[in-house]
Amino acid sequence: FPDSGNAADDIQASGCSLSGQVTLIGHQGRVRTSDFSPCGRYLVTGSDRDQMIYIWDTISHRCIRTLVDGPEFFQNAEKGKQIKPYKVRSLVYSPDGLEIASCWEDGKLRVFDAATSDMRRIKHAHNSNARSVAYTRSGRSVVTGGDDKRVFFWTMSSDRALYLT
Repeated sequence: FPDSGNAADDIQASGCSLSGQVTLIGHQGRVRTSDFSPCGRYLVTGSDRDQMIYIWDTISHRCIRTLVDGPEFFQNAEKGKQIKPYKVRSLVYSPDGLEIASCWEDGKLRVFDAATSDMRRIKHAHNSNARSVAYTRSGRSVVTGGDDKRVFFWTMSSDRALYLT
């Protein structure tokens, strides 16, 4: 949507009903990152305290889905291991709205199915905090940046990454 310079106009243009001030309650700490779905109906938010990603319906103002640090967190917890849940640093909807890519404090790129919450991919992206993530316009690739001063270009159909810096 074109940027009109007026947040209320932009929200109305996206088709959601967040006119005025709306407070979405759910996270247990500060919200570090957020993004609207391409259709504007959904808002995804990530908190670095509760390590959760929530998907909100902008019409009902309710959380409709919660993404956790994928099945590996629960598998490790079930085996009795004490593991530290990592903090989400950045997230973004894919251009088609079907996936949500996220970067985490452990340096990993995790890609979730936006409709089912299933983790589709996990890639070890950086040696330390992965700080930013963006999809290409086609949605076939993702770029990540991290504290290790590296930028990676990921082709989503393979496990290979191109190191850019």
